[in-house]
Amino acid sequence: MSSSSLADRYAIALIDIGEDKGNREQLGRELSRVSSLFSSADLIEVFKSPKFNVEMRVKVIKDLLTQLVVSPVCTNFCLLLNDKNRFLRLPEIERAFQRLSDAASGRMRAEVLVAEALTDVEVTRIRLTLQAATGKEVLVEQMLEPEIIGGVVTRLDGRVFDGSVRKQLSSLKQALIG
Repeated sequence: MSSSSLADRYAIALIDIGEDKGNREQLGRELSRVSSLFSSADLIEVFKSPKFNVEMRVKVIKDLLTQLVVSPVCTNFCLLLNDKNRFLRLPEIERAFQRLSDAASGRMRAEVLVAEALTDVEVTRIRLTLQAATGKEVLVEQMLEPEIIGGVVTRLDGRVFDGSVRKQLSSLKQALIG
């Protein structure tokens, strides 16, 4: 089974539970927090290393999730992933959850790459422009990438809109070279 279909299966199951309980959005936020927490190199090592048995991993998960204060559904989901030896797939499952949940809610996520952090006004302007173009609610995720020099590169729904200075310089170079 491909990893994306595996992630989709787990994400769909969690979305269904969230819809049944009326807390799909909350589960998405919790899953994002858990995924961020468990992406640290030290914790990844705990789940990769054969030195740490299943019981030790369960204890780590329960202790950290208690500190994060997540719902029992989220905790049980993480424990299930651990039992199935799929806990390291959590970031992939979280991305699938967000993608599928956004589609169900009529939302889209735009990844906006910038050389320097945008102001709230600039982010709002980009969001409103993308919403007008797509007719859907757009969530803007800003990512810093100094290599683009300036401008904005936007990834939305599998498409890339490159308005970066790096791209403009590259195009100019190609035009001058021939």
